[in-house]
Amino acid sequence: MSSHKTTWHPTNQSDETRNEWLDGLQSLQLRLEEPEYVNLRFLNLQAQLTGAQIAEDLNLFQILAESASPLTLTVNELSTITGIKASFMHTFAANKTTKTLAQPKYRGFIYHHFHTVGNIQQGFSNAVTSANHRNLVQVTHTDTKKAFSTDMSGLEWLRPEPRRFEAFQQAMSIAPQSRVPWLGGMGATVHDFFGPQPVTGAMLYYMRNVLHDWPREKAVVILSQVREAMGSGSQVLVDEIVLPTSGAHCHATCTDMLMMTGGAHC
Repeated sequence: MSSHKTTWHPTNQSDETRNEWLDGLQSLQLRLEEPEYVNLRFLNLQAQLTGAQIAEDLNLFQILAESASPLTLTVNELSTITGIKASFMHTFAANKTTKTLAQPKYRGFIYHHFHTVGNIQQGFSNAVTSANHRNLVQVTHTDTKKAFSTDMSGLEWLRPEPRRFEAFQQAMSIAPQSRVPWLGGMGATVHDFFGPQPVTGAMLYYMRNVLHDWPREKAVVILSQVREAMGSGSQVLVDEIVLPTSGAHCHATCTDMLMMTGGAHC
């Protein structure tokens, strides 16, 4: 009999296994929660995002993540670094979440969802009610405009807003790239996908998270330009979230809601 022992750790498991466990834990939480805890969970959602944004403003996540000491930073140490009165703080230590939120792309993610998406989502419920819960496509056209008093679409409004646009770009850079090996490529080529596709006759045209940003008529134009560039052996792979009529995962449905409130079209 072998004396070798395999060390078990959650991070050693596959993404599929970990996602199954997380879904199971969430299901267990819903079964165990009493009504007052359901209320607290929803009450705390915005508070958590607000707290994360304040911590980003104070650079707390990066300070904790970069601390060389294996010990927790004391109240006085954090007070000296951040300028916060020591009486308002406890003792903190960096954990996995802290180190994640210290990364620039996640700092942008928090900023984008707190300052931009949060404002839009706050008004979405009233906008849907005003439309009698019908013609939601038209609501998505107007929700961003109402939130920021602009006649431009969401993306058009973001471009001349340097801090918001930078945060948006950082948030969009968060992708599961580390889950698959990078095979290299030809670099990035900028082009207007409403105009002619510059690469003609390719074996594969891969479109990931593109079409959901555009209404049907614009998506048709984008696909038509790809079709014109295709050769006899070319294929198109469209990688998007498609929601089933029932049984959709909460991550997918929340993404759908996010796209609607942001003026995009899943």
